[in-house]
Amino acid sequence: MKRLIVCMAIGALAACFALMGCASTSGSSSASASDSASSSEAASSSAAESSASAESSSAAEPSDSSEAAEGSSSQPAQIVGGWTVPEGNGANDLTDEEMDIFKKAIGAQAGLDYEPIAVLATQVVSGQNIAYLCKGTYETENPTTDWVIVVVYNDLQGDASVTGVATIDLANVETTEDTADGEAVGAWEIQEAASGVAMTDEAAQAFSKAASNYDGVETNPLALLGTQVVSGTNYLILGTGHAVVQSPFSSLYVATVYEDLQGNCEFTDVSQFDLLAYVG
Repeated sequence: MKRLIVCMAIGALAACFALMGCASTSGSSSASASDSASSSEAASSSAAESSASAESSSAAEPSDSSEAAEGSSSQPAQIVGGWTVPEGNGANDLTDEEMDIFKKAIGAQAGLDYEPIAVLATQVVSGQNIAYLCKGTYETENPTTDWVIVVVYNDLQGDASVTGVATIDLANVETTEDTADGEAVGAWEIQEAASGVAMTDEAAQAFSKAASNYDGVETNPLALLGTQVVSGTNYLILGTGHAVVQSPFSSLYVATVYEDLQGNCEFTDVSQFDLLAYVG
């Protein structure tokens, strides 16, 4: 009887230990599964953050190839129909004395470069005023060249100074009503410069063709002020001349010559240049 009781007690204890072992194994498995799930969520979160970061970086920083494409598509604007000042050829119609007076007066002016082409007119005062036709270049990052009239006063002692500088606006050249009595130039005396001193061959030929069929004013072309591309070419030319009258008086004229695509040339405008508007 005692043996039976002892055997039953031992069996009960074995059953208890077996149950405890199963419970422990089940708990450990649950905990492990929970840890695995947490690790999986953390990995997914990290991957999502990495993806968002990559998208943000891509949006904020365009690729080099995109920037290069934008840069290559940018082209400088081309102005069509505007007047273009021709490049100088270094020629001028100045005497040595006129050049010396000009250099003495102009001196060294920072940022400016004047190339004298011809003396347009002179005026006797207590000494002499001289009106020089020049090309003026402003030495900037993007230098521009204009036609200018520089007035120089040369006193009786030989001291020279600049008293005025005026730019000729090619889109709006100052002209005056044609006169034959010298009123347009006042006390100034027009100087006859060498023909075509600042003309291109193309402009000289176009002027000659147009003049052959024109008898209003006899002109001597001096300088090609500018060209304009249209359906053909316009040439803006400054010259000396006089009206065809009984008692002609020398003056300055500005003429527009149109040359069509077939090479035919004609004056579309010949006006007296208003010198007084530029020399004061």
